[in-house]
Amino acid sequence: MEKEDLEDVYERYYTEVYLYALSLCRNRTDAEDLTGESFLRALICLEKSGGSIKFWLMKVCRNLWLDRLRKERRLTSLLDEEIERLPDSQDLLGELVENERNRQLYDAVLRLPPGYREPVILFYYGGLPTRDVAKVLGITDTAVRTRLYRARMYLGKQLEKEDL
Repeated sequence: MEKEDLEDVYERYYTEVYLYALSLCRNRTDAEDLTGESFLRALICLEKSGGSIKFWLMKVCRNLWLDRLRKERRLTSLLDEEIERLPDSQDLLGELVENERNRQLYDAVLRLPPGYREPVILFYYGGLPTRDVAKVLGITDTAVRTRLYRARMYLGKQLEKEDL
C-alpha cells in the first residue's frame, strides 16, 4: 500500500475507529493507543489478504482490546467494576456529540451491557452492516439484529425515565 493510500485510509476511518476504541476501553489515552495499533495491524493484514478496510479495522481494534484485557487480568487481577467504569464527563466524546439529546443517547449507549453496547456502536456509530458486525463479534447476523432490537428497547426505556 502506498503512502497516499495509507494517509487516506487513516483520515477516512480514524474517528470511527477511535470512537469504537473509546467505547471499549473508556480512556482517551488507551483509545488513542488502541486506534494507532489497530491501523498498523489491520493494514499489515490487509496487504496480505485484501478485503474491507473498515471491517478489518474494527475487528483488529476489538481483538487488541480483548488481548489487553486478558493481559491485564493475568498481571493485575483486574476487577469487573473497573471494566464497567463510566467515562469522564470532560471526555472528548462530549465535544464530538454536539447537541444534548445525542449526548444523552450516547451516554445511555455506554451504560448498555457489553453484549448490547458493542453491536450498537459498530452498527450505528461505526456504520458497519449487520453481517460485518456479526463477523467482528463472532456471532450470527440474527443474533446481531436481536441484540440491536433489545438495545433499542432498553435505550427507549432508559431515555423515557430520564425525561420524566
